[in-house]
Amino acid sequence: MAITVQEAQVLFSADGMQQVDTTARKASRTLDGMTSAAKRVGGALSGVKSAFSGVGGIMATVGATAGLVKMAQLTMEAEKTAISFEVLTGSVDKATKLLQDLRALDKKTIFGLTELSKAQKLMMNFGLGIEESFSILQNLTEVAQGDTEQLMLLARAMAQVKAAGRLMGQEANQLINSGFSPLFEISKATGRGMADLKKDMENGLVSYDMVRNALERLTTGTGRLAGMNDKLATTTGGALGKFQTNVEQLAIALGNSLLPEANRVLDAMNRTAEGITNAQSAATIFVNNIKAKFTEASENLQDLGVAVGFIFTSLPKLIADVFTDIATKVRELVGFTVDAGAAIANNLRPSVIAGTAERVEMPELIFTPSISRGSLREGLQAELDAVRRARIDQRQQEGRAVAKAEAEARMKQQERGAAPLMIPMDETSQTMAQAVKQATSERGSALSMFQRLQDQLSGQAEQLRQQKLQAELQAKGLDVSKQILSTLQGGLPGIGLLG
Repeated sequence: MAITVQEAQVLFSADGMQQVDTTARKASRTLDGMTSAAKRVGGALSGVKSAFSGVGGIMATVGATAGLVKMAQLTMEAEKTAISFEVLTGSVDKATKLLQDLRALDKKTIFGLTELSKAQKLMMNFGLGIEESFSILQNLTEVAQGDTEQLMLLARAMAQVKAAGRLMGQEANQLINSGFSPLFEISKATGRGMADLKKDMENGLVSYDMVRNALERLTTGTGRLAGMNDKLATTTGGALGKFQTNVEQLAIALGNSLLPEANRVLDAMNRTAEGITNAQSAATIFVNNIKAKFTEASENLQDLGVAVGFIFTSLPKLIADVFTDIATKVRELVGFTVDAGAAIANNLRPSVIAGTAERVEMPELIFTPSISRGSLREGLQAELDAVRRARIDQRQQEGRAVAKAEAEARMKQQERGAAPLMIPMDETSQTMAQAVKQATSERGSALSMFQRLQDQLSGQAEQLRQQKLQAELQAKGLDVSKQILSTLQGGLPGIGLLG
């Protein structure tokens, strides 16, 4: 006979019951603490999910072939930039120092190293020195205010002013449209009117040094645009721009580490291509194999991007499920402990030991199946299956479209006009056939005569005469045919040839 918890408490000693009660209270407090912790972790991970949602998108993009192509492009562009600076500076050490300065400037502005390098090369190609062009570039980043297109326009205009030695109308308009008015800054510094300065510009009296000093005053010290880069760097757009720059620099670093291997592979490919006799067929096979490998790599990276994105998205729910499983198991363990204690207390009663009362079977500890086990794996597998099914469907649709186009092309090639009907000759009209043969011979003689006449005549007047002769010959041929048919009709009774 089962006993209640109250009876079990009576049978237990005071110390034992106090220990059981203390354990149960500790378990309850632990469960409450775990529940609160799970809620806090869930809230924190919600923020993590929002913060990393963009990372998941980036990983998915990197998983596509475009990610690999972009990394290769960035790496090759960085390699070409280093070589260009080496040629422009005439020294490997100077090129290395310039790249280091550009990277330092990259950290201070929201422009990337690629944009800064292009502007620097542009000015150096116009003949500006390393230090002078870099100093101008620092000022121009303040004026451009994060706009890459304006930065390039400003760099080109300043380089043109340097090459000409003076400010001219076209460069002045280009600088003004990009945020820098040289005449206005010179007017502020000298107190001269804009009209006078414009006349000086038209007469070629506004020198490059005056424009350079005006730019320096605008972007340094107490200038109107001084410190613009620092202010833009604190914005969300600035932080995002720097993150993008860091990702690009990471891609370049990875690409640089792969360049030696890539160069060796390319050298081997070039040597192999030189030994190929049938270049066209071999190149087709090679390209198809490369395409297949790139497609396979692209799909694998795409699957990796999907997996990473799914994990970041599902992580908060997974952790919450884990804490729920722990709380459930602790609760079940506490319940089992209480039931087991009650069963032991019942079985220790003298009546049960003497056999006059019924024993209580010990309860069995059975845990509820975990809701977190396998949920992430199953969800990830379902997500990947959906992506792969969509990929297969797309290929099938493309294949059907190609097959339909080929079938339509074949149908157009097979379309032909109907052949003219053949009129069989009556087997009983042999005499008529002979007569027709004779008439054809006579007509052929007439046509031969007409052909000779046609060869001798030319011009429009002769063409009219030619047409007249042709009509007469056709009339004579028709008369001959009628005479032959009349003769045949008279000599072959019973055969009505003419109605």
